[in-house]
Amino acid sequence: MSNVSKKKRTKRQVKADLGLRRLPSDKLMALIEEAGDGEYVEGPLPGPESRSYTPAEIANAVIAGTVGELMARMRREAGQSLRAAARAAALSATRIQQIERSENIEVATLVRLAAAAGYEVNITLNPVRRGKRAISAVFTGATAS
Repeated sequence: MSNVSKKKRTKRQVKADLGLRRLPSDKLMALIEEAGDGEYVEGPLPGPESRSYTPAEIANAVIAGTVGELMARMRREAGQSLRAAARAAALSATRIQQIERSENIEVATLVRLAAAAGYEVNITLNPVRRGKRAISAVFTGATAS
């Protein structure tokens, strides 16, 4: 494991840098030390099943895309047909198609489809004004299999 930043920060520095209300816990400090603290962190090399995306693909999928388009991409990446995804999520193939063409779906349906394709849903609300903290939630669901 390689740390990019060799200089160890104090709890006070981490508190100030991250805008925390309290000093960070020993557990958080250990995690920062283990993961590294530079502009980027070296991690494991991607496996043969990994795929790289160009910045344009990322922008198209994440910035300009809809939830439906993201769901369709997730299903295709999981190698699932409409029918297979429908069976795994206990929905009809028609409903999957409607979702993929839509711009908005219920979070519960998103979680079911993600679980059926082997993913979890992570939603983060980032503040646009100072003084608010980000709110994050990870949703996992059971599949119908």
